[in-house]
Amino acid sequence: MLSIPPTLALGFAFHEFDDISDLEWSFGQISAVLMSCVVGVGISYAGFNLRKQVTATSFTVIGVLCKVASVLLNIFIWDKHANAVGIAALCICILAGTFYQQSGKA
Repeated sequence: MLSIPPTLALGFAFHEFDDISDLEWSFGQISAVLMSCVVGVGISYAGFNLRKQVTATSFTVIGVLCKVASVLLNIFIWDKHANAVGIAALCICILAGTFYQQSGKA
């Protein structure tokens, strides 16, 4: 909520809203935007719920491991994605994340 006023001020200052006022929105476009907002709020609440159930470090590891699905989608759907070296580096990072263990208390 705190970011809305500065964002609106910058949008007006840089004339970002000039192009938007000329657009004609169809029902399908409005539905797609609203559905993406609903999904985003759902993901947020799921994240907050997960944070209550696991440690902060486990939450971070889970978040990193979830990137596999988005990387695979990117590879299969679009043609502009990371090269083989970048994907190999990501796989190494994810593999290293799977070896994580919480340290014991001394």
